[in-house]
Amino acid sequence: MIKTSILESLHLTNFWEDREDPYPLNYLVTDDQDLVFLKRGPVKELGKPAKLLIEIGREEKRQIDVSYLAGLNTGLHRNTLFPYKDGFGLINHDKPELHLWADLVSEPSVIEVENASNDIDVYDNYLRFASYDSEENRFVIGIGEKHSPHEYAKWWAILDVEGDKGVWTEVRRLERQNYPDTCFHYRSDTLEWLNIINLAAHGGRKFVVTPGGQRTVGRTGKEFEFHILSVFDRDNRLEKNIELEHGRGRFSTSKQYFLLRPKTKKRIQIYDLNKQTLEYDIPLKPKTNLGDISPNHLMDADLRGDRLYVGTSSVLNICSFEH
Repeated sequence: MIKTSILESLHLTNFWEDREDPYPLNYLVTDDQDLVFLKRGPVKELGKPAKLLIEIGREEKRQIDVSYLAGLNTGLHRNTLFPYKDGFGLINHDKPELHLWADLVSEPSVIEVENASNDIDVYDNYLRFASYDSEENRFVIGIGEKHSPHEYAKWWAILDVEGDKGVWTEVRRLERQNYPDTCFHYRSDTLEWLNIINLAAHGGRKFVVTPGGQRTVGRTGKEFEFHILSVFDRDNRLEKNIELEHGRGRFSTSKQYFLLRPKTKKRIQIYDLNKQTLEYDIPLKPKTNLGDISPNHLMDADLRGDRLYVGTSSVLNICSFEH
């Protein structure tokens, strides 16, 4: 039987009361249970970008000003931050670059990413999200369309690093025949492509989440036509499609799990990526893991060892996890 209990509640921001206070876009949990936050401040002056910070730790904090990545055209979002070795990485959305901290005290290295192919120009807001596979020593990148929202990618691609350059070795789409038909497919199957809203690379495998066809990016389209987690092997062959409930999810920092908050259920569903099965189904309750968080709020979760993290943009609950 799974038991959770709140050990600590971190109040991350007073943004709505004090607009000087930056608010978190996302967070990571290290092996040593350190927390790494990507925080964004308010836009103070018209025509100037927002302040962008990395904040490490809880009591004695280290702050890294990464405002140089917050260009005027930057579409900053939660997937800008990703785990990298013993540290973290950031995507420069204004240039095809990855900024990488190998640990929590080092200076960053910068990887310039070349164009993916003659057909896919990677520049100006094209890199959507990234995942680093330490076993393979390579990245898997989500590449977006020029005019599509920053939360979506059209291609997933393998990126190897040669010196300070990132070199594409393979660029792929999700193959339509492996998925259910979508609304757009019925109109014109030759134009259809599947959105990617998240991905992870771990142990040679790739894990890709799709909510359906390209119509889901439009304001008038459906939020989800389906919700599928696809597993690909080392040779990029599809191993399995795992059908998920509609909801909000993220890969754990360790990339051992995919954590889903179903849209119609007050629960956190945790999928084990090695077993490729639903491993834990945890109710969200004020006394055990929610605290003051409303169960109707958008929230993310992470699982690292014996700690479950449940939070929003203002509160993060650190909970014990017994199973």
